[in-house]
Amino acid sequence: MDRAEDWAQSIGAAYLTLASRRAGTFYQALGYEDSATFYKKTFGER
Repeated sequence: MDRAEDWAQSIGAAYLTLASRRAGTFYQALGYEDSATFYKKTFGER
């Protein structure tokens, strides 16, 4: 993650986002904060 953050900052990014419901605790431990909720609907076979 350090390399990804360094790279993002080196290209002038103001922030870094990612989506991972399962790894939330991991990212929070690195200083990331929960900032959005995503919704998904999966359709069955038609």
